[in-house]
Amino acid sequence: QGTASALNFQHVRKLVPTALAYFFFGAGYAGYMTFVVALLKSPGGSSNQMNWFWPVIGLVAALSTLLWGRFLGSLPTRFGPASVYGTAAVGALLILLGGSTPWLIASALTFGGSFLAGPTAVAILVQRHLPQPTWTPALGLLTVSFASGQAIGPIVSGLVADAAQSLSTGLWLSPILLGG
Repeated sequence: QGTASALNFQHVRKLVPTALAYFFFGAGYAGYMTFVVALLKSPGGSSNQMNWFWPVIGLVAALSTLLWGRFLGSLPTRFGPASVYGTAAVGALLILLGGSTPWLIASALTFGGSFLAGPTAVAILVQRHLPQPTWTPALGLLTVSFASGQAIGPIVSGLVADAAQSLSTGLWLSPILLGG
């Protein structure tokens, strides 16, 4: 019996809440990453902000992966994804609370320090709740859910921004989706 056939209806049914949450995480994450660029380029933004914003997110993301795995491993499973998604939601919210440099730094640090932990939290959840032969197809299914959210999030955020004629209104969808 191959691993692909090891994932049955009961396993998939167990994954539905995780898949939905991961979908929303993907949508909120991609919406933030898309619209933060537009926000930084909008009137009032500066190229200087753009020059340091992305390196801060990248550096913090790389360093935080060293900490999240141990932290997530110590939590009860249901709190792992919620911790990551909630932290990313706070990071996305911070940039909306103020446009000054301290708010941008706080957003870059908080969002950057959390968004890469999403796959780790989901992998730990799968490992704890499903038998080993199902891990690969389960993670594949969850990755499709996440990727679908990534594809749809910026589109929906863009439609919201266009309808409201406000860039920040589109960005407000990110913390809502990340925290959802």
